[in-house]
Amino acid sequence: MLLDKLFNWTSSVAETSDYARRREREEAIISGKKLPRKKQPAQTSDYARRRAQEKAKEQGMAEGLSEARNSLFAFVKQHFPTWPDYVLKDFLYQQAKGIRDQAELEDFLKRNKQDFGNCKWTLTRLPITFDIFTSKTQRMLTSREGGSSNPFQVPRDAERHAQQSRMIQQKGVSAEPIIVAKLANGYDLIEGWHRTIQHLKAFPQGYTGPAWVCTGATYKSENVEQGVAEGIPFDQCPLCGGSIVHESELTEKQDACYHKVRSRYKVWPSAYASGALVQCRKKGAANWGTGGEKK
Repeated sequence: MLLDKLFNWTSSVAETSDYARRREREEAIISGKKLPRKKQPAQTSDYARRRAQEKAKEQGMAEGLSEARNSLFAFVKQHFPTWPDYVLKDFLYQQAKGIRDQAELEDFLKRNKQDFGNCKWTLTRLPITFDIFTSKTQRMLTSREGGSSNPFQVPRDAERHAQQSRMIQQKGVSAEPIIVAKLANGYDLIEGWHRTIQHLKAFPQGYTGPAWVCTGATYKSENVEQGVAEGIPFDQCPLCGGSIVHESELTEKQDACYHKVRSRYKVWPSAYASGALVQCRKKGAANWGTGGEKK
């Protein structure tokens, strides 16, 4: 009997409560009022906590990476304060990102200061044919065989050639400038290799495209200052008169120096990576780059 009464009382309370809620909803509909939403319990599951921690970690890593990149760019710009940002980012900054040693970074900037410290940069519309380039650039362009050969083991080479080819087919001549140095014996191509190769392939008679042009480059760190001043061909060493070794010959032999130097330089190939490779083979892999210094 007691249980029956308790059950009836509980049911009555529940019915009353349901009735009250229904009445509240009906009155709200009639009056146009909005009922307050029922508060949802805060998520406290392990999964939610882990996701929150992962997001915070990812955000922190992204912010740290962005800060490091901004600091590196500012550091490079300190050494070349008058250079256009486009040239700094596409040329020096891109190569500096691949250097993992402070001493090598300082040496990299020092050599660029020797080579390009007197540069006056001008953005211009440059008539571009194969013949305007130095013999060194012509040789390197030819070795790429229109994008079908990769003698310098450039990362994602085929993909980048294909992308440039598609863009030319869709939009014509690219609006993105290449970077060149104007020397006594022609233009030395610094950045924009994939664009240039595919444009020359699409327009074999030549085309006119945007270019940042440096006048005043000396290439002192590469010991070709005499060649620039006196018109000595880049195929000939201005010091000994011998033949200049092609970069493909340097990278062909994958010895201890090849692997050691390549691990230090993210941008591969480059003039500076090739120079480091030569120095390593002269000094020996065990003696090059130890203790942050090239000995």
